[in-house]
Parts: sequence; structure tokens; C-alpha cells
Amino acid sequence: MTDHLSAVFTMLGPGGRRFADPESWARLESEVGTELRSDYKEFIDEYAPITVNSHLYFKHPATTRWNLLKDIRETEQAFRDADWDGLPHPETGAGGVLIPALSTDFGFHVFLSRSPRTPDWSVVVHDRDKGGYWEHAMSFAEWLYRHLIGR
Repeated sequence: MTDHLSAVFTMLGPGGRRFADPESWARLESEVGTELRSDYKEFIDEYAPITVNSHLYFKHPATTRWNLLKDIRETEQAFRDADWDGLPHPETGAGGVLIPALSTDFGFHVFLSRSPRTPDWSVVVHDRDKGGYWEHAMSFAEWLYRHLIGR
């Protein structure tokens, strides 16, 4: 079985963990009302803020300029009127199950989801320009690995 997070780290090389700060994650998770996936937090701590493959934008909760919590709140607001066709709207808090995770420069937003349709977290990709979404029943690290290798 592939260790997807290690495979991603190998592809990208050392990141430096410049802003790794458990306190910033505690504040963010308190604000959004849930603990986020460990593979997502590990990736963000290792690399963010960063642009990967010239189009995946990752922010970090410990930075001021590229702040993840600010981005989560802005994305929630921007997606209030989007057609989710059966998925809940992006919303954090105790009942929140769709957490904004990253954005792209070609109209896609990526969310972490706690859907009752999957046994664990999944990754949801929403095409804001054309509408519609794709739910991937896999970890964040597996989704990122597959994206980076073109699957």
C-alpha cells in the first residue's frame, strides 16, 4: 500500500516547515468546529503557503498574508449560492461537513468533506465556473498524489 503523503513529500522535496505551529491549528480547528485530517495538516505545515504545479494554492493558518482561516471564511461566503446538487454548502461549525482546503487558478475549489456517504473524510472538487462537483472517497494525501501524477 502506498504511503501517499510520503510519496508527495518525495515528489516535492523538502519544504522546511517554516510556519508549523500547533497553536495556529488549534485556533483554526476551534473556529471551524472540527479537527482536520492529519495528512492535510502535515502537508500544510511542511510547505504552505505555496503554489504547487503553478495552479494549486495552499495557505497556512499561522501566516497573516496567506491565512487559511481567512480563506476558509471567504470561500464559505463566496459559495453560499453555488449549486451543490445534494452536498451541503461549505459550512464550518459543529454541523459543518465541507471545509475549504485549497483553490486553483482555473476555477476549481477543493474541499475536505465529512460526508455520511463515505466512511472517512473525502475530497470534493467543485468547478465554480461550470458548476458541478466530484467527490473522491480517499484521503487528502491520496487525492493530491493522484493529481500530481495526472490521474
